[in-house]
Amino acid sequence: MTEASQLPPPELEPLEPLVEGEPAPAAAVKIGAPPPFYRSDAHGEYYRFLFAGLVMTLGCLMPFSADGTSGWRTLGGALFLILSLGLVWSMWIAVYGGRFRMKWIMLALIPFLVGLIDFIFVDRDFGIRAFRETGAPMADSWLDAIKSALARTQEGTARAGNFVKAFGPGRIVLFVGALLNFVFLLSAVFGGAKHAKAQKAAARAAAAERRGAR
Repeated sequence: MTEASQLPPPELEPLEPLVEGEPAPAAAVKIGAPPPFYRSDAHGEYYRFLFAGLVMTLGCLMPFSADGTSGWRTLGGALFLILSLGLVWSMWIAVYGGRFRMKWIMLALIPFLVGLIDFIFVDRDFGIRAFRETGAPMADSWLDAIKSALARTQEGTARAGNFVKAFGPGRIVLFVGALLNFVFLLSAVFGGAKHAKAQKAAARAAAAERRGAR
């Protein structure tokens, strides 16, 4: 995956000349319309990163705690929302104009690392500890929450639901989007390395063929 790449600009149909007193043609009305959300000649990587950014944005709009406070209302959530929108914005530009930059993809690794730490040390989470003090039924860990949900009992559903509510469903969705961004980044890096290796092997084979022809 290269640092920047350029796609040819989309072809525009010529506009018909306007005649005084006649309404503007349909093509002229489309001037200034938003760029398309899909281009057949855009790289598939752009759409994958765009989807990851959308999932992260959705997570920032969802509750980050048991009291229902949306993520963007907190300082950390607002920062993550900016990173999410930056990823969406940069991938929108990449899809429409072919201008690809790695900056926002790398910055989106910040919520992934923060979320990973929060998931690992969930017992130390302030929201989990505060909700546990209320005495309401709640799972003890992520594994216990999954087991409780799979039990399909009223108590198990309450334990798993309260655990997710205390941790914040928005933080979970944000982490899923950040995880997708990380996975897509690894896939692009290894895919680019594999493609470069194949190109080098083809070049060596072509050079050997030319030497043999001599």
